[in-house]
Amino acid sequence: MVHSRPAVRIAGVQLKHATMAFHDRMQLIPHRLWLTAAMFVLLAGAFGAYVNSERQLDAAGELRHRSFLLADQLRQSSDDLTRMARTYVATGDPRYKAYYQDILEIRDGQKPLPPGYLGAYWDLLLAHPDAPRPQGGHAVPLLELMREEGFPEDELRKLAEAKADSDRLTAIEFEAMKLVESAVPDGDRPRALRMLHDADYHRAKAAIMGPITEVYVSMDRRTTDQIDLAHRNSRLLRFVFIACVLGALLMLWRAYAALRKTLGGSAEQVHQHILGIGRGEFTTVIEIAPGMEDSVLAGLSAMQRKLQQNEEERKQADAELRVSAESLNEAQRIAHVGSWTLDIVSSQLIWSD
Repeated sequence: MVHSRPAVRIAGVQLKHATMAFHDRMQLIPHRLWLTAAMFVLLAGAFGAYVNSERQLDAAGELRHRSFLLADQLRQSSDDLTRMARTYVATGDPRYKAYYQDILEIRDGQKPLPPGYLGAYWDLLLAHPDAPRPQGGHAVPLLELMREEGFPEDELRKLAEAKADSDRLTAIEFEAMKLVESAVPDGDRPRALRMLHDADYHRAKAAIMGPITEVYVSMDRRTTDQIDLAHRNSRLLRFVFIACVLGALLMLWRAYAALRKTLGGSAEQVHQHILGIGRGEFTTVIEIAPGMEDSVLAGLSAMQRKLQQNEEERKQADAELRVSAESLNEAQRIAHVGSWTLDIVSSQLIWSD
């Protein structure tokens, strides 16, 4: 056993060197892993920005739709007022005057906006007068709804101008309806009808529609620009997101390739070989792929061969020691000479046969 301790020390030194080599090579990996992690953080940010840009694109489209609906509601209310006044003057049916008053009060925010209050609302109501009218909604002036929707000030001024012209036109319409209600049998219906169809009335009507038409043009240009900008941003961020995905995959592959090149194989293979060497399995062949001569597996393979060589030398030394001991014992037996050994540390005294 004289040579076993140096062999163990050599094996320990070899294992330490292999461990240090593994540690040194592994230190080359973290910076690539950090770069990969940073790329994935950038990828997450790009994805969030892209999703937000898609939402902005949808919001721009919805804003355009709602803006046109509100502007059209002002135009439609003016047309509905004209139709109700003319029909009331022609028929004398009080329902049309009541509907006329409802339109004014809804537009001015004095009555709640009925659900489904779109262009065809009064057409459907006139076709089915006995159907129950929907209740609910909020009483908000139409111009205030437009302001809340984000109409710019120049468009709001034109819309307010159109509404003011429409409100002035109601004076003519009320006067025409009042003529029908006069004490004269059937009222002064011909005059009332002329008031609602003459050139002055049409000019007043054109004064209402002129600003609304200008707002249509301005609103179309404004919302189209917003949609185009949102679309460009979305397309740009889509390309950035795709680039980040490709960059993250590339960084992940580079980190994996660097780790595999450093290890010389998979982490599982390295782990299994280290466990085998720790158990004293020195005969297992560690295969080294071409180009992996400087890898951790290559170092483990070299250490394994050295440990195997040390083990063989230890066994050979033990065998030689046993032969020497047997020869000494035999020589002492023949010569009738004894020997003794004193272990100073343990004070153990050993005698030969």
